[in-house]
Amino acid sequence: MERSNELEERLRQARRHHAQAIEELIDMTAALERVKREGTVLKNQRESVAATPQGGFFMNAEVAAVGKLLRKNSGDWITDLTICESTKVSPPGVYVAVRQMIEAGWLYSYWEEDVPAGEPRRRFYRLSPEGSTALPIALAQYDQQTAGKSSSNYARHPKEAPN
Repeated sequence: MERSNELEERLRQARRHHAQAIEELIDMTAALERVKREGTVLKNQRESVAATPQGGFFMNAEVAAVGKLLRKNSGDWITDLTICESTKVSPPGVYVAVRQMIEAGWLYSYWEEDVPAGEPRRRFYRLSPEGSTALPIALAQYDQQTAGKSSSNYARHPKEAPN
């Protein structure tokens, strides 16, 4: 009985922590949208992490895990919570991964509407046709570059230059 109470308390704590992380993601997304509207340049801010000067994105173990889940469920809309739970990637790591993929045109996303008062809105993601083509290539390149190496290594995947 004591073990059961302990597990229930740990579950409640994890749920509170997860709800806080989701709220942080919502705040960061709102800040990014505000910056885009105002044309303001952020320096050393979390929102600016996705874009690289070369116009591509960084592929690391977290981005690869998120990408593999999205590829596996390519025709389905998946929530950020589902991505976190399925990949064991932290909410900030998921945010960086999906932000980069959205910027690259690889993901569609939308916010849930008609949410009951006090409940956080969920964001849904699905691979775009471009993402369905480009993501498997980027994942294969990442897997090849990191074969036998530590998962902390990353690979830069620049966007293709326009013709």
